[in-house]
Amino acid sequence: MIIIGIVLATIASFIASAVIYALPPVSTLITQKSRPRPGVPVPAQIGSVVLRSLLTAGLLAGLMVAANWHGTRVGALLGLSLAILPAVGLFL
Repeated sequence: MIIIGIVLATIASFIASAVIYALPPVSTLITQKSRPRPGVPVPAQIGSVVLRSLLTAGLLAGLMVAANWHGTRVGALLGLSLAILPAVGLFL
């Protein structure tokens, strides 16, 4: 069951990342602040986002197991509460 949760969280995280990156204020900020990666193909960049999402979902699952927390709602709340960390890094 944990594996299914990790896979579903990875997919949800990937979709959320795509939506966030597509927002005009965020895409403008990323265009201004990030360095281009010449020679890195788009599939490799997408793969890195999927891998990052997978690692994050695995980390959240590990935290939930360690804390003996169960359920989709608890996992979603934990994920949303930790989502503030990259947002702070992006905008500050």
